Amino acid sequence: MSGKNWITLFAVGGLGLLLGAVIGRQIGVTVQPEQPSQPAEEPAQVANGLTLYGGNADATDIETRLMVTLPNDLAPAAALEQLATVMSRLEFCGLPIELVEIDGDTATINLAEHPWQQDTATPETLPGCAGASWRSWYFQGSAGGLITSKTLTHTLLQPDASGEWIDSITFQYEGQPIAADDWDHLTLSGVISRDRLP
Repeated sequence: MSGKNWITLFAVGGLGLLLGAVIGRQIGVTVQPEQPSQPAEEPAQVANGLTLYGGNADATDIETRLMVTLPNDLAPAAALEQLATVMSRLEFCGLPIELVEIDGDTATINLAEHPWQQDTATPETLPGCAGASWRSWYFQGSAGGLITSKTLTHTLLQPDASGEWIDSITFQYEGQPIAADDWDHLTLSGVISRDRLP
């Protein structure tokens, strides 16, 4: 291979590494080199190797979309917030998914609309997400409500994760608890536990 081809290969490879790092930073995912194991005792760790779920191609059920690794020293609240941010960006057009509180082993999550939808009737244009709204995009329809309910509950409750994690969750929409009769196909009312997911 000539010297010019090696330089081109090096430049393309370096650009690929840089692009991968930027994308990983944007969604809060980090790749860490393997560390030698330490035999010392450590305190309970937040669950890791977390699963981001999303609708399958037929919109009939959920499937694993991505495995998310977070720093081991994060408090459960911080880990839950980071997982919610990744899910918001990848599954729900960046719609806010806010941790209100963790009371014991139960988290309260608020699903909020984008600020511009609260202020004006004309939404900003986002590539592929113009007009995105919980109430009109994700809460409506039998498939939409089902996939939204399952994606949110399974991703936030992590039924298969080991380590310290929340056991149940309640949802709010725009600061108000979601009631069973608010939307026909949404199953986000009441307390939802890891062992009784929709």
